[in-house]
Amino acid sequence: MTIFIGIEGGATKSNGVLVDGNTGGILKEITGGPANVWTEDLSIVLSRLEKMIKFLYMSSSSDLPITEKVSLGLTLAGASSEAVQANIALQIKSRVKFVDRIVVDTDAVAPIFMGLKKGTVLISGTGSSCLFISENGIEKRSGGLGHMLGDEGSAYWIATKAIKLVLDKADEIPNNVLDTSLVEREIKNYFKIEDLKDLMKIFHENFDKAKIAGFTERLAITANDKNDPVAKICFSSAGSELAKLVVSMENTLENGDEVPPEILCQGSVWNSWNLLKESFIQGMKLHSKLTALSFVQVSACCAYGAARFASIKLTVSHFCNANLQR
Repeated sequence: MTIFIGIEGGATKSNGVLVDGNTGGILKEITGGPANVWTEDLSIVLSRLEKMIKFLYMSSSSDLPITEKVSLGLTLAGASSEAVQANIALQIKSRVKFVDRIVVDTDAVAPIFMGLKKGTVLISGTGSSCLFISENGIEKRSGGLGHMLGDEGSAYWIATKAIKLVLDKADEIPNNVLDTSLVEREIKNYFKIEDLKDLMKIFHENFDKAKIAGFTERLAITANDKNDPVAKICFSSAGSELAKLVVSMENTLENGDEVPPEILCQGSVWNSWNLLKESFIQGMKLHSKLTALSFVQVSACCAYGAARFASIKLTVSHFCNANLQR
């Protein structure tokens, strides 16, 4: 039996799977903590990965040959440089002896390898980025600079935009004519604060990127259920920013005569497509020569893509058992 472990690590959580390379079937799954090697302490990330890998293998060891070696695919947020990838691979091999071969890359790789070997992925989760991935690896990247320099259109970006609008209104900054009272109440309820000034502690003393990004889910409810203009503007702005990321990749998109180019959409923000759609389309019309796009979403855990990535890069066992929704 050929065994693969795949782990997709993001800024909010990590997912792992143990896969039978002969059938493509998932034998075991696990969810763990954040594994962004930019924003988390690397030693903590390595410990989380070690625990997940050992759990997946050891909990299924009774069903596996004792001498079975494992091929491991790690697709981790922030693991974009070869030096970081090599260091992670070296340290994991020293910690987990039953792992035979390892391949490490950024988390954007996992969605593409769910059912494809190449393509364009547009991520809008805690952070955001757009990448074209060929069979040889990442060929072009746009965005993905983290919350300090970018992440436009991401959940963190949407949340902080809403918070800034509320703070500007409270400070009586000119030209802010929106009624921010409803979003202000949602901010106070979500972060459990009495005063807006308490946000300084959240952003500077106890910073938690995933927690801040999580406010976007509350904001989506406010936009959909209560038709709040502040919440809707934040998502509309995000749609425009995500369109810009696609336009930046336009030269890599394959545009056939009858079939529009496919974009694989990954991340929680796409659950609010109804709030992004109009501004995204307007942004594409304004900046792009494309007349149509086809959006694809993965309906299974992207850790499977990390395992399949390992199967393609490390062996000749190219399994596929994932579902894509167009």
